[in-house]
Amino acid sequence: MPELDWVNSVYLSEAGLDAVHNAFQKHGYVQLQKFFTPEVFAKLQSFIRKSSWKQYCLPDVVKCSFAQCPKKVWKLLFSSEFRVFIEIITGFKSKKPSISLCRFSHGDYSLLNDKVASKKGILFEIEFSESWNESYGGFTSVLSKGAEIVRICPPQNTLTIIQSDKKMQSFVKYVNHKAGTKKRVFIRGML
Repeated sequence: MPELDWVNSVYLSEAGLDAVHNAFQKHGYVQLQKFFTPEVFAKLQSFIRKSSWKQYCLPDVVKCSFAQCPKKVWKLLFSSEFRVFIEIITGFKSKKPSISLCRFSHGDYSLLNDKVASKKGILFEIEFSESWNESYGGFTSVLSKGAEIVRICPPQNTLTIIQSDKKMQSFVKYVNHKAGTKKRVFIRGML
């Protein structure tokens, strides 16, 4: 097991890893709540809060904000330790990840788009939003063959790992007025 002193120790024990691996094999996805240690998560949040966001709108595809992933966050997610951890859970050899730092607020959304092909691999999201409620919209819906297989609307500091294939699609539900000034912030990556 790689040295991961920044990950909740519950996920690093042999029993913890076996349980997560078995859940992933059974369902094709897993959500690891309180993934980072509290100290590390607080630092990551601090780096992300300092990000410079740019609004992006392509009306028939997406409306949201993106930011460049802070260097220290990027370094952690591109580390060999993170890749090996994901490989142990999923059983898949990972490639170099691609990551996006995303923010959705009132009026933002993404749509299913048949022109955007999914890739075979491992999709992951790390949630940074504080007290996001599913009634606001803004959750990620992952579909396979037209049926929802997982809805991602977890508490902050949750890592969601999903086995992706070419038949899989996802979208972020329109963020409605109930969100008020709250924003959903997450990192989405692909290995």
